[in-house]
Amino acid sequence: MKRKWISAALALCIMVAGFTAKIYGVSKGLTQEELNNPNVEPHKSSITQKVLDSTGRNGDFSHTDAETVTVYYGDVLLDGAKEAIVSVKFGPKNTIVAAYTPQGEIYEYVSDVGSFFDVSDIQFIPVKDLGRNVLILTERANQKIGAFEES
Repeated sequence: MKRKWISAALALCIMVAGFTAKIYGVSKGLTQEELNNPNVEPHKSSITQKVLDSTGRNGDFSHTDAETVTVYYGDVLLDGAKEAIVSVKFGPKNTIVAAYTPQGEIYEYVSDVGSFFDVSDIQFIPVKDLGRNVLILTERANQKIGAFEES
């Protein structure tokens, strides 16, 4: 009889923990509120951490290292939905760009666009042969940066 009570109590604890994790768990998706105010705390830290986790670069940078977060909207897949392209700048030589697509109220991670120098603009150019838009990034690479660093 005692084992049944212990088993039932253990099952109840597991269920409560599961529901708690589901309710209070951290979403890897980005909310519209975060994307509307990307450089306001706590949104800046949250977006940066989610981009780092999604792209697998959370060992390279910390969410506190981000200088600016910029969000660009465009219909990359020509499906009528505006994807969010998020650019997180960590300094003059490190900008991470990731793509998110709307899934209801949340923008879910789609792809790591890449790591660049200083990205100053992202444009969406339609290519009829491909049936989608192409991302064009304007990247500024200052050649003087390396001259002032120790190797």
